[in-house]
Amino acid sequence: MPGGGAGTGVNTVRLGPGGFSILMDQRSKSAMGPFVGHGVFTRDPNDKLYRFVWADSMSPGVIIETGRKEGDRLVFTGDVIMMGKKVAVKDVMSDRTPMSYTLTSYMNDGSGEEKVMTLRFTKQDSAKK
Repeated sequence: MPGGGAGTGVNTVRLGPGGFSILMDQRSKSAMGPFVGHGVFTRDPNDKLYRFVWADSMSPGVIIETGRKEGDRLVFTGDVIMMGKKVAVKDVMSDRTPMSYTLTSYMNDGSGEEKVMTLRFTKQDSAKK
């Protein structure tokens, strides 16, 4: 992350009620300090869209994003208010395998899109915990 450096963490993922959603709990630490986040990921079969809601310890409120498949990637877009200014966000899930994926986040405050973070997620065998 620009200004944040490298970090490590754990993202615990489980099925939500009825198996219709995925719930995520993120805990990590980097040069910016400790971080905690919670997300809900769903697919809307009527609109054929993905939906993602995220809340974390670094910003108030929630980010609500809508996603679509673009080739082998999932691309989510939405808006968030940061320091009183509307900012467009884009999260791209790529390099997806049954064991891992990459999440790259971009923001645009009106001055152009900028990559702000890349996370690599790798499945951990729960027996090793």
